[in-house]
Amino acid sequence: MRLTLPKPQFRIQPWSDRSARAWEAIVKRVNRVSETAGRSSDFESVQKQLRMLVEQGRLEALRDLMGRRIVARALAALWLEDEPFRRKSLTPATLSFLIQAQKTLSTLTLLQLLNLYFKEFDRLDGPWNGEGQVRQRMETVLQAEVEKRKERRLHRPSPFTGLAAQPRLVFGAEAPRRLVEKVQELGAELNAFLEAERLQVVGTGRFFDLCQAIYFLETLKNIPVGSTHPVLKQLQDPAVNTAPFDDGRRIGHAALEIIIDRSGTDPSKEWLHFVVDVAGDPRVVGGRRFSHWWGPLGSERVNLVRGWLSKVDINIFLEEIGDSPIFERTRDRLEGEVRAIRAMVYFEKQKRYGGVPLVDEVID
Repeated sequence: MRLTLPKPQFRIQPWSDRSARAWEAIVKRVNRVSETAGRSSDFESVQKQLRMLVEQGRLEALRDLMGRRIVARALAALWLEDEPFRRKSLTPATLSFLIQAQKTLSTLTLLQLLNLYFKEFDRLDGPWNGEGQVRQRMETVLQAEVEKRKERRLHRPSPFTGLAAQPRLVFGAEAPRRLVEKVQELGAELNAFLEAERLQVVGTGRFFDLCQAIYFLETLKNIPVGSTHPVLKQLQDPAVNTAPFDDGRRIGHAALEIIIDRSGTDPSKEWLHFVVDVAGDPRVVGGRRFSHWWGPLGSERVNLVRGWLSKVDINIFLEEIGDSPIFERTRDRLEGEVRAIRAMVYFEKQKRYGGVPLVDEVID
């Protein structure tokens, strides 16, 4: 005989106001603890002292304190979080003094410096430090410190394992390009590769932005002309196409150059839509969008895309005028004029670019 038990009935009682307030207080306390983890009153006091020394220009006094672990950790945290402080105090010499004083960096200090390196990367150097070689000096320091962790042969997972195993992919001015070449050689996806190789620390900041830009642009150079590809959709995201790339340009500028130049006089529907979606219609002159996107691309590319769009507009007109409720003689005259304009457009294209395909229907 089988005994069938009744299904349990769970009744969730609403919280009383007193219980809800108590829970909210617990959540707030936990958040405060998480925000201040690793930051004792001594730590905050040291950071305050470091800020005062830097504001007063007393870098020699700053160096005298670097032998203390808490000072090294506070200094690395300030370099990571406080840009004005970093610009005034982070130099190749300061880094050298820190390493000399510490001998071996603590794990937390090393992680902070690694985060700083990948967050800023090529922005570490600038006029504020006399175009000094901060990035290069930091690379030397970080590689040496990561190598020390490798030699310890820790049996537990370490955030430094991937960095120590493939230093050429993460350290050096050409590291972003080398990393992307490795990813493409394996036919992998960028984020999946970073996770598989334990390089998650790379996955944020300026270093990753450059990797992503190179990955997208190299993909655009190699996909079949006019084809669809997931990278096109990703590059249509303003958060991606407006990211800084090189010489004051955005990733979107480099992507547009590749798409326009590879399309020539005969863009596919997908590539034409991509160009207009990112940069707008170049026939609409003036305004911030035109100057932002089309200015850096040059007049030749602007005129080429205007030609693309003119042909599309002409074909739409010729397709729609047949059903328009106007007098036949007027319709015939307008149609003849527009066909003549289209012929002139193709004639000019022929003179400038050579043989061009005739598109005499609307591209959806």
